[in-house]
Amino acid sequence: MTKFDYAQIGHRDGKQSGSYSASELRRNMVTFQNTGVHPEVAQRDEDAAAERPDLPEQDADRTHVFMDIAVAGKPLGTLVFEVFNDLAPSASREFINRITGGGAGRAGFVTYERTVINKIVDGVRIEGGGLNGGGG
Repeated sequence: MTKFDYAQIGHRDGKQSGSYSASELRRNMVTFQNTGVHPEVAQRDEDAAAERPDLPEQDADRTHVFMDIAVAGKPLGTLVFEVFNDLAPSASREFINRITGGGAGRAGFVTYERTVINKIVDGVRIEGGGLNGGGG
């Protein structure tokens, strides 16, 4: 069973350790036991999410590149990337070169072809292995 340290919880957000009543601590503990998330942690995460800047608006005039995904040789689908070349021109050129196999970048000739994808977090990111089929 998890035990909350009364003084540590009480010092968050500039609150003194005496600012929590025993009933509040019990209620927070019950919430944590039932959900696995402490109410203060949940509130902190909500506040952090609200502070994140949004991506710029979509723009049809920006470059779009495509990546076909296959599993064991069977086509799975196509990812479409909008490249923010107006905001990050150098990184955009490198990314386009790697996606299209269109030439050497700062690291020489590098491509995403046959790169192993380890994890896809929907709407957030794609995590992959080494470039050119390597293990890095």
